[in-house]
Amino acid sequence: MRRAGLAVGGLGAMCALLMRRPELLIALGLLALPGVLAARSGRLALSRRLRALLPLLAALGLGAALHSTFGAGGRAGFAGQPWLLLGLRVLVAALWWTWATHDRTAGQLEAALRALRVPEAFVGLLFATRRFGSQLALILQSAWSAGVLRGGLLSWEAFRHMLGAVAGVVLLRAIDRSERVAIASALRGDAPEDA
Repeated sequence: MRRAGLAVGGLGAMCALLMRRPELLIALGLLALPGVLAARSGRLALSRRLRALLPLLAALGLGAALHSTFGAGGRAGFAGQPWLLLGLRVLVAALWWTWATHDRTAGQLEAALRALRVPEAFVGLLFATRRFGSQLALILQSAWSAGVLRGGLLSWEAFRHMLGAVAGVVLLRAIDRSERVAIASALRGDAPEDA
């Protein structure tokens, strides 16, 4: 049952990420919503995920507003729709993933993924990323705050530059951290065998 729930949740999240029609995305999200809100653990997990996604969703909303206001030669309009569609995709995928995982521990998720015959490299990467997620969130928050303080929200160009700088900082810190983790794993003897 747990494997089936994880498979259905993963399928729902993948459908959300690939879907292009907003009305179908909303319907897909409404299918998972009762399952998440029915349990206290689901509500807590959803609130944690939404707090983690808030900077991304705010950036997408702001980008859509700036692009529709100042983009396309200064003409007003709803040119930011792809930004909003991306935000909706992320929200619905997070909702399905929360439905699939809210009542499972990390060990149970790992066992279920292995039972579904997900490649070992992916399972290892997923759980190494999960452990690093809280540190990555702090790095993202710090880089975002620094960009805002430097005037990253004053114009469309400044905003685009700030998004690139924040992404660059997060990417470089993630690469640096992954190298440290690989060295530590090798020293412990946990290094994967080369294929």
